Amino acid sequence: MSGKISKIDTINIPPNWRGQLERQLVPDEALLASFEPDLDAKLHFAGSVVALTQQRILFLNSCRQGESNGAETTSQGNWRSWALNQVTDLRIREFGGMGALELLGPTALEATWQYTMARSTAAHQFVQAVKNSLSVDGPMRAHDQSLASAATICPSCGAKIQPPQTVCESCTPTAAPPPVRSLWRLGRFARPRALTIAIGVTLTLASIAFGLVPPYLTIPLVNILRDTGHPAKFSVVPWYLVAMFGAGVISWMLGWAKTYILARVSEQVSADLRNATYAHLQR
Repeated sequence: MSGKISKIDTINIPPNWRGQLERQLVPDEALLASFEPDLDAKLHFAGSVVALTQQRILFLNSCRQGESNGAETTSQGNWRSWALNQVTDLRIREFGGMGALELLGPTALEATWQYTMARSTAAHQFVQAVKNSLSVDGPMRAHDQSLASAATICPSCGAKIQPPQTVCESCTPTAAPPPVRSLWRLGRFARPRALTIAIGVTLTLASIAFGLVPPYLTIPLVNILRDTGHPAKFSVVPWYLVAMFGAGVISWMLGWAKTYILARVSEQVSADLRNATYAHLQR
């Protein structure tokens, strides 16, 4: 004795799959919803059907796919099935004019069905039907699902994502730091301006050197002011003050010249980099 497909449900069942679906149903098993993905795993157009009953999810593919990696499945020909108590969720991902239904088990990604956006409405309706079936089994099933969902399942590789992690470490590439040797590529842009860069570096060192003069002159100046027993030494105090002021002015002038020269060279190198990039893109 086979299962049944009610007259109401047959409206949404594709005629080419109806007979095969009826033969797969066990006694007292009724079909609740169905969905026809129109792409295979390689994103080629292919016929298949996913069906929902009150006990399990059935899948028939025109081409055999790989075995699942989680809950038990049964296969008769190209048929596969998952008991609802082994299903934690059915998700939808849509991007670039295509979508995917992802069937999640307690510990892994069980199956993925690809479809074009022409089937998007039907996919959403099927997912809603599955979620309704998963939520009608009472508090015990809700408790089991809460325990299973404590560890999120990566939709790409099916690996567990343990809290508090939010991304999958198995399939998320880590950004490698750029190699230091890549900086040497700037050498060919800086080489024509090597003399100007050398002048800028020299001005930088000179500015630093003159900036150190006032602190060094402060030491003997303080000693003179503290030595009140030799008033003749006070005659050199104005010269110390003039030297400190002159060193500060020269340091400021050298710093300004250094900033101007190095900023000009930097802008010229940046312009060469932009021109080289645009020239490469326009080839």
